[in-house]
Amino acid sequence: MIILASIVAVLGFALIMIYPAAKEYYISTRERDQLQAEYDAVTARNNEMQGNVDALNTVEGVEDQARTDLGWTQPGEVSVEVTTLDPSTAHGAMPDEVEPGSVEAPESWLTRFLDKLFGLD
Repeated sequence: MIILASIVAVLGFALIMIYPAAKEYYISTRERDQLQAEYDAVTARNNEMQGNVDALNTVEGVEDQARTDLGWTQPGEVSVEVTTLDPSTAHGAMPDEVEPGSVEAPESWLTRFLDKLFGLD
């Protein structure tokens, strides 16, 4: 009985000593995941912007932009405007600017459990 109580006491003491370091490590890991998610969103936005720039570096891209933004037409063409209810799906719509904290890091059942264990919101 004394041996079992000693083992429980040693394990309890070890957990108390390890908890602060484990909490700090977990918090830094979650912050890294958050920053990686934001970086991925910024990279995707930059790639889309570069695609728009590349399209504008062609004659067809400039003509398409003139038709879209200015309503210009070539001789023999008729201008027709089709609108959409969702502006984010419109041609040439850029994704919103990526603000710090605006992109959620991936979560799983384990991260939800560990967030509660280490007191993260």
